[in-house]
Amino acid sequence: MNTSKDFIKFRQYVRSLSLSVNEQYMLEYLFEYTNVQYMYAYPKFSDLLLAFSTTSKNRISSTIKKLEKKKLLFVDRSFTNNRYHVVNAELFIHQGKHNDKNGTEAPLNGQVEFELTQEEKEVIDATNFTRNQAKSLLQLCNNKVDKLISMIKYVSNKANISNKFGYIKALLERGINIEDTKGNYPKKSISFVDNCSSRNYTEEWYQNIENRLLYGL
Repeated sequence: MNTSKDFIKFRQYVRSLSLSVNEQYMLEYLFEYTNVQYMYAYPKFSDLLLAFSTTSKNRISSTIKKLEKKKLLFVDRSFTNNRYHVVNAELFIHQGKHNDKNGTEAPLNGQVEFELTQEEKEVIDATNFTRNQAKSLLQLCNNKVDKLISMIKYVSNKANISNKFGYIKALLERGINIEDTKGNYPKKSISFVDNCSSRNYTEEWYQNIENRLLYGL
C-alpha cells in the first residue's frame, strides 16, 4: 500500500484553529516529518531552530508548550530526541494502491507522496527552493503568491546575492514593499548641490549599503 499525506486539507484544518503563525508552522512542519508507520516526528531541536530560521530556543519551546496546552500536540520526552505526536494527524494520512511498472500492486514500505499546494508549486518552479523554504516565504507574505513572485523576480535581477532565500525572507520580515523602491519621486532643486559634480558609486557600494539596511551589517 502507498501512503500519502493530504497537506492541503491539513493546512485548511490548521488555519481553522485560530493559531499564531509560529504554532501553525510548527504543526505543519511536524506533520510533514511524521513517520506514518509510528505516527510521530522526531526532529532534533537544532532542526527545529533551523526550520524557524532562529537561534531562540525559547521561541521553539514556548510554541511547543502552547500547542501541548491546546491539546494539539503530544510530546514524549523520554527519548534522546523528543517524539512529537500531532493530534489527529491520522485523519490526513491515506492508504492507496501503487502499481509497479508491470501494472501490478506493489508495497512501498511507508513511502510518502508529498502533495504541493498550487502556491508552493509556483514558488518552487520560479526559484528551485525547497518545499519548506517556499512554505516559509508564503506564510510571511500571507500566501500572496503574486507579491512573492514579484519579489523573487526583483531579487533575481540583482547581482552578487548568494543567498536569495535569506535575502527575500529579510525583505518580507521587514515589511519592505519593493514597489516603493521603484517609484519616481520629485527632485528638490538646491542650487549649491546642482553645481556640484556627482559621485560615481560602484554596484558593490550600493549592494553593501542595502545589506547594511537589511541585515544590520
